[in-house]
Amino acid sequence: MFTRILTAALGGALLLGVGSSAQAALLVHAYEFANAGGATAQDLVGSANGTLTGNAAIAGGVLNLDGSGDSVTFGSQLIPFGSDFSVFVRTTIPQPVNGISEIIAQGSSGGPGFYIGNYGNVYRLTDTYYATSVPFHVDDAFHNLLLTNGGGAFKFSIDGVQVFSAAQVTFGGGFNTVIGDQFSSGYGEFFKGSIDTVKIYSGVATYAEATASGAPEPAAWALMISGFGLAGAMLRRRRAAIACAAPYPFAL
Repeated sequence: MFTRILTAALGGALLLGVGSSAQAALLVHAYEFANAGGATAQDLVGSANGTLTGNAAIAGGVLNLDGSGDSVTFGSQLIPFGSDFSVFVRTTIPQPVNGISEIIAQGSSGGPGFYIGNYGNVYRLTDTYYATSVPFHVDDAFHNLLLTNGGGAFKFSIDGVQVFSAAQVTFGGGFNTVIGDQFSSGYGEFFKGSIDTVKIYSGVATYAEATASGAPEPAAWALMISGFGLAGAMLRRRRAAIACAAPYPFAL
């Protein structure tokens, strides 16, 4: 009996969820820099750990880069250029370095190259949109940067506010992913700042998806509660029906 009701509850929760939201983008790589003092940036979703170079250091759940030869290098391309994709970075930007600096980069200049970084005093968003009109904010606060490339559009938001939109970009191959520098060494485009989260998705992620923690989201809890509420109502109705059918003075 309980098994059937539990199954009905879960089924009810699934039915309640149908049509309530679009299918989430697939998270393929995630870095939260929890391994203090480690020499690698651990991938919490995939298996693509990064190697810290220079004075790059992890402490207190944050990757710290001093803008002078620091980076995190990877042995593969993390951003899935062959599909729609999204890149989320939570970072502080105390100051631009050398006029051009890269928070994350991948590919090749002829590809075109992929960047989220600084070009002068504005955001550099790939070689295609290398000098946007979006000011490169400089302060000591953490900000959430989300870039999506899919559905015919290329979009960039800061703290949930869309600040740039253009046509979708087609990327080619090239160099592997680098955090904190240009993908091709020798340009000195090192980033100075702290990063506490990097997430890479296959598909177009929403801001809510990108900023969600690993714990169940409020919507998920609400869905589960609704499902179990449905199960409770079914159980009460069944007990009432049996009670009405039973001869007096029989009681459940």
